[in-house]
Amino acid sequence: MKQCAEANQSICSSQHSVMDEPVRALIELAVVGATRAKDVLGNILIVEDDRDTRDMLAALLGTEGFYAISAEDGLEALHLLRSVRHRAPKTPCLVLLDLTMPRLSGKEFRRAQLGDPTVANVPVAVMSGAVNLEERARALGAVATLAKPIDIDVLLDVVKRYCVAGC
Repeated sequence: MKQCAEANQSICSSQHSVMDEPVRALIELAVVGATRAKDVLGNILIVEDDRDTRDMLAALLGTEGFYAISAEDGLEALHLLRSVRHRAPKTPCLVLLDLTMPRLSGKEFRRAQLGDPTVANVPVAVMSGAVNLEERARALGAVATLAKPIDIDVLLDVVKRYCVAGC
């Protein structure tokens, strides 16, 4: 419960410095229209506690023309999402959300996200190895599911469905 309370309050200033660069980069792409933004198909927030998985997803999406920003747990993701949406209301176009993470789980992140009108409408695709993935994703109001290990073709189909036309 303490984690949910933290998620709904300001994040401590020590975390702001850690997140300033990713937030600035997304805002630059969304608002300023930097030269490299012309080739970006959409901005995606990856929320995954496993560093290798985060890095692999970001690299893969980058090769496909998307800009990915990563968070290692729901608390960091919520801060990033709120910071970016405040400055660039249509960014990101999709959140790829793991369910089991430290500090703030996928379920807790989603509850906080849906409770905040600024970020509630950002679509979420749930990534998990859970046996009951479809049921859990449906309960969270997710737009799609990605079973782990992630099928690259399914991932790209989901990302393109929500990002190419909408961002």
